[in-house]
Amino acid sequence: MERPLTTSTTDLIITTNMDDTVTGTATTYQAGDRVLDSYTTDNDTMNVEYNAATPAATITNIENVNMSVSNVAVVAVDATNFSGVKNLTVTRTDAVIGGSTIVGNKAVDVNALNADNVLKVTTGAGTTNVDIDQDTKAGVTIEAATATGTMTVEGAATINADNATGAFDINDMNDTTEDAKAITINAAKAASVDTDLLFTGAITINAAAANGATAINVQNAVGGVTIVAGTTSTADTTITVDNIDASGASITTGTGSSTSTDKEISIVLDGTTGTTDAATIAAAGYISLDIDHAAAQNVDVLTLSSNAAGTAVTYAIATPGTGTFTSATITSDVTLQGNESVFSGTTITGDGVINMNAGTAGTIDLSKVAVSNVKVGFDNTANVITVASGAKLDLMSDQTGLDIDFSNSGAGGVLTLVARVLKDTHFVKPATSV
Repeated sequence: MERPLTTSTTDLIITTNMDDTVTGTATTYQAGDRVLDSYTTDNDTMNVEYNAATPAATITNIENVNMSVSNVAVVAVDATNFSGVKNLTVTRTDAVIGGSTIVGNKAVDVNALNADNVLKVTTGAGTTNVDIDQDTKAGVTIEAATATGTMTVEGAATINADNATGAFDINDMNDTTEDAKAITINAAKAASVDTDLLFTGAITINAAAANGATAINVQNAVGGVTIVAGTTSTADTTITVDNIDASGASITTGTGSSTSTDKEISIVLDGTTGTTDAATIAAAGYISLDIDHAAAQNVDVLTLSSNAAGTAVTYAIATPGTGTFTSATITSDVTLQGNESVFSGTTITGDGVINMNAGTAGTIDLSKVAVSNVKVGFDNTANVITVASGAKLDLMSDQTGLDIDFSNSGAGGVLTLVARVLKDTHFVKPATSV
C-alpha cells in the first residue's frame, strides 16, 4: 500500500503488516507528522524529497527511510524521532530554483541519530563529505562507499568508506558506556584517521592504500587495536598509537625507506603505567620505531616481524626517554637497530639480528639476549659486554679493547666472535671459554 503525507502539519499514518510505502515532499513532510507501524517483520519504505534541513518528524518501525535532499548548502537530516529504522539512506541532489537546475551540495549530514533506533546509514550517489552525529547511543553502521571526501563521526561506529580520500575524524561522546563500544574503520584511501582519547573499546582500522601521505592516530588503545595502514600506498606513512596496554596493538604496514625522497614509515607507540603493554608489528624495508611517544610511557613487550616471508625489515628504534622495553621477539627477517642502551638488560629472542649501531661506552648486559647475531657498531673501549653462552658478536667497529663475560657465573660457555675491524682491537679479558 502506498500512502502520501498531506499538507497537514499533524499527519498520522499507521501502516499495515504488509510492505507499505509512504511518501513525503518539502510541503508535506513536517515536524508534527507521525508515521507509525506496529509490525517489525515487514519491510516498509518511506521516501522523502526535501529541499532544506529536514524537520524532526516521528517515524516508527518503517524499516527503510530514503531521504533525497536538494540544496546548495550543507543541510542536515534530523533523526531525533526515528526508531525501528533498519536503513536510512541519504542522497544529496541538485537544486531546482526558478525552473533552473543548480548544482547542489553533496555533503551528507545526519544529526541526533540513536544507533539503537537507526541501525544503518547509507550514503547516496555523488556523496562528498559525511558527518554523522550519534546522540545517546553509539554503534551505527555507516555504508559510505559513494563518499569521496571527509568522514566525521561522533560515537563508536562501523564505517565502510573505502573511496573517501579525506580525513576521518571519529569523535567520542564523553559517555563511558557508549565510548567502550567497538570501532571498525575501512578507509582504504583515507588521508588520515584519528580516533579520540575517551574511546576504550576495540579499534580496527584498515587504511591500506591512502591517497597521498597516511597519518593514523589512535589516542587511546586500551581496548586493543588492529591497524593495517600504508601497505600499498607510495607516500609517507605515520602510525601513532597511544595508551597501549596488555590488550595489545597489532600493526601491519608496508615497505619503508631510510631515504627522505622515498616512502618513509614511522611507527610511534606509547604505553601505560602497566608492565605488560604489548605491540606486534609486521613491516618491510626500513621502519622508524618510537616506543614511548613524547617520553610518556614505554611499551614493554614487542613482537617484530616482516610482512612477507623472505622480505627483510629493519626496525630503527629511537632511544626511549622513560626506559626501554622488557622483552622482544624478532623473526629471522628482522634487524632491530638502535643505541646499546635500548638493548642492555632486556630479554630478546628469535632468529633475527640486533644492531647496536651507537652507544656510550659502558657495561652492556646482553645476558638475556638469544638471537642469531649481535652487531657492535661503536667502540665500547674495554668495558664489559655480558653475553649468554651461544652468543654471536659481530664487531662492525674497531674496539679499544674488548672485555666479554658470560652470564653463567664464571662457568664459561661458547661465543662466536666475528671481528670485521681489527686495527686497534685488543681482547682484554677473554671469557672462560671462547
